[in-house]
Amino acid sequence: MVMSREEIMRDYKSAKNRRRQVQILDELNCCSRAEIERILGLEKPDDAAAPAAGTETEEGCPFEAWLHGRLDSLDKEIRALEEKYRKYAAALEVLGEYSEGRGGSDGIS
Repeated sequence: MVMSREEIMRDYKSAKNRRRQVQILDELNCCSRAEIERILGLEKPDDAAAPAAGTETEEGCPFEAWLHGRLDSLDKEIRALEEKYRKYAAALEVLGEYSEGRGGSDGIS
């Protein structure tokens, strides 16, 4: 963690776009979005909103609908993480090529 808890909270509170600020803070501090949300007190318990399994209504099973919604949310999170992964992998590749071109093996010249 690069920033202190107080710095993270101050930056978040002063941000015009708080949702975007959470992402910025997780990238700056090399930690997960969930960790920043925990520090800020924004974490949402996954199972708290789940309806009881086996409950049926005229519209169908609310638990099944909740599960589908949760899977959609997780899919979006996974796609975002995969994109970050690709960017970091590309940066490492460029850094490796740069290091080889400069004759160094540790990337520090």
